[in-house]
Amino acid sequence: MDTPTTQRSPEQASAIIRRQRVLIIIVSIALVVAVAGAIAARFVKSPAQQAAEQSPPPPSVITAPVVEQVLTKSVTVRGTVDVTTTVDVASRVAVSPAIVTRLPVAAGDVVGAGQVVAEISGRPVFAMAGTVPAYRPLGSGDTGTDVDQLQQNLVDLGFLGSASGTFDYATQTAVGHLFKNAGYKAPDSGLEFGVIVFVPSLPATVGSVTARAGDDAGTSPLLSLRCGAPVVRAVVPAGQESGIVAGLPVAVSDEVNRRSGTGVVESVGAFTGQQTDANGLPAGQAGFPVTITVGDGIDGSWVGASVAVTITISSTPSAVLTVPIAAIQTDANGATYVDVVDGDVTRAVLVTTGVTADGYVEVTPASGSLRPGDKVVVQ
Repeated sequence: MDTPTTQRSPEQASAIIRRQRVLIIIVSIALVVAVAGAIAARFVKSPAQQAAEQSPPPPSVITAPVVEQVLTKSVTVRGTVDVTTTVDVASRVAVSPAIVTRLPVAAGDVVGAGQVVAEISGRPVFAMAGTVPAYRPLGSGDTGTDVDQLQQNLVDLGFLGSASGTFDYATQTAVGHLFKNAGYKAPDSGLEFGVIVFVPSLPATVGSVTARAGDDAGTSPLLSLRCGAPVVRAVVPAGQESGIVAGLPVAVSDEVNRRSGTGVVESVGAFTGQQTDANGLPAGQAGFPVTITVGDGIDGSWVGASVAVTITISSTPSAVLTVPIAAIQTDANGATYVDVVDGDVTRAVLVTTGVTADGYVEVTPASGSLRPGDKVVVQ
């Protein structure tokens, strides 16, 4: 049996479509209004809300922990390793003309006993250790401090068995070995004046060479030898010199050669202004000159090195309680204290202060308890 089909007229179908369109429009408008309201709610605030948001945040307490550590107050500056004595080497060889025929050393070279440092008209000039300068030629039977010095050097070099105190045949033979070892003809007798230059200590470092081969030797220095015990010279800028006195320990570091040593402040000079060279250019830092006597680890090989110098002014012998300097407060009676925060409670602890370094100060509780890790108020 066939099911009857409902038939609509064109007018009815058109009416249904119009109703559907109206419904869609109404729903769309409702959605737009809802979204606009949500957006407006985010930006439109009541006066109470605005006042709350513009008021300052509640004050917060800044704290720092109590730390147990060794405090060391120190000053670090740059310095240069120098020597205590500089000896000028001039020609004393009795020959005419006196011409510089060879200079086998250069600035910075290390010179040891028995080494040739210059050659004048083919004759060598040997460096030897001695506190008394050479002042005469030496021959058979001569005695004196200069003979003693010569013999001791020849003994140390292995050319002489023992020092007799007299220029004898054994000494003459040893001198011959000295010359031949350096590539020169041995003297027939005695020792010509000027072929030995005595310097206070060896090894020494060549400071400068002022002559050249072919120059008239004359009496002007040919070169300089820097000898004696190494020292460190530094300048402490104004404002950092407080507490630096003779006797303070010093750490010396040569960063380029990765070596370190120790020393002691020998002296602190008066303030000197900015130095200039012959051309008017800066040639030295303004400040307080400090001389440091070197100790373990520093020898003649350090001479001329630029080093870091750390002078320890004061130090606690062991770990102590410390707080940031900004945590120290003073009451109306002049007593010092720190505020310790325990949860929601703050309590004042009277303290005495000690060494200050690197932004921290040593504290000892005078009343109340203070332990590592406690939180103190920082002003």
